[in-house]
Amino acid sequence: MNQTSPSHVISCSGKPVQRAALIVIVFLLFFPTLVSGQSFRNTGGYREYDIVKETQQRAEKGDAEAQYNLGVMYARGEGVDQDNAEALNWYNKAAKQGVAEAQVSLGVAYNTGVGVAKNGTEALQWFRIAAGQGNAFAQFSLGMAHHEGTGGLPKNDTEAVHWYCKAAEQGFALAQSNLGFMYANGQGIPRNYELAHMWLTIAASQQSVALQELQPLDSVIKQVELRMRPDKITSAQRLAIRCLESKYKNCDHN
Repeated sequence: MNQTSPSHVISCSGKPVQRAALIVIVFLLFFPTLVSGQSFRNTGGYREYDIVKETQQRAEKGDAEAQYNLGVMYARGEGVDQDNAEALNWYNKAAKQGVAEAQVSLGVAYNTGVGVAKNGTEALQWFRIAAGQGNAFAQFSLGMAHHEGTGGLPKNDTEAVHWYCKAAEQGFALAQSNLGFMYANGQGIPRNYELAHMWLTIAASQQSVALQELQPLDSVIKQVELRMRPDKITSAQRLAIRCLESKYKNCDHN
């Protein structure tokens, strides 16, 4: 049985926190690691030149992974001079060949205006393509767009929950915390404190120290617990364990 009380809506300073957290991971994703896992740090000049040359040659021959990797090199200035425009050039080539990470990088660039004119609609188009391939960050970004009504979309909490769920079930901590907020406040989905507690607990267990400082979920969980009976809190904790142990295959309250 869901515990619902319209007079007790948890504010959690939701939107400012979500936006701040998005800004942090946006820049992490615009300067991502290489698909192949290569890094030039502490490799020595000759090896660095060798990797760049090989990647450039493969990229120019149309290898999609190499095109994305070359974009990362230019974005980070590793092995080449840092150049956002050139990074976007190679991201675009890889994105058109279906590389989801490149599609996300383009979406991030258009969303932030890094290396290109800011364009929320264009960002959303790339996020939508990547989300269709199952990319969790893109799914989270679509959830944010529907939740806040950005990129030309009307506000739609039901759609926001839909995309948050997809990303949350891939282990994406920010989507899990936002989904917890939605359950706690009854936004886009019937209020359910047990599932709110479950998702917030799972998100808190995965967040880095930096994100925990930005979005202190422990205090939010305590607010949720004030609206729950002790047995429901225990039940929510068990749900969290079951969800994690099942690798997100069994995360409902049934």
